[in-house]
Amino acid sequence: VVGGAAIESGDVIVGDKNGVAVVPRARVAEVVAALAGVARKEAQMDEAVRSGASEAAWVQATIAAKGVRFID
Repeated sequence: VVGGAAIESGDVIVGDKNGVAVVPRARVAEVVAALAGVARKEAQMDEAVRSGASEAAWVQATIAAKGVRFID
């Protein structure tokens, strides 16, 4: 046990300046697949910013879905 997390042989431990994550060996493929999705979304956000977008598209979609109205 390290920092409250149980560590077992074969687990993957990754860390950076923001923290440390322990991935159980049995879930490595699942986590790698999820991270690939995150990388795709980040690439889309990077491209949107390079193209001049001032906010993420999901912000406007969420506002519209919730029925928020702005009154001037």
